[in-house]
Amino acid sequence: MPTFYAVEFKPWVFLEPQNLKVTANFLGDFFPPVFQSEFLLLLLKDAWLGFVGAGGLGQQMDASMKMFNGGEVATILMVLMILVAMADQISSWMRRAVQ
Repeated sequence: MPTFYAVEFKPWVFLEPQNLKVTANFLGDFFPPVFQSEFLLLLLKDAWLGFVGAGGLGQQMDASMKMFNGGEVATILMVLMILVAMADQISSWMRRAVQ
């Protein structure tokens, strides 16, 4: 039988020096990336998450690899590279427009 404990909620604990890095990492996931490289890493992480079971292009690539469908795997890899290149180009256009 599980035991439940009543604890006092102390939100200021998140701002203590030893917890600031963890708090910043957690909150950073809710804001868009500042640098282009961060965005591209997020795009690649998304494909990796799909590969391990979260859906998306990675899941389709995993299914194609399991069926030994090399042409489809190559197509998915090309699409992923094109998506990264497009995101890179669009972000550089946006940076130039802002500057």
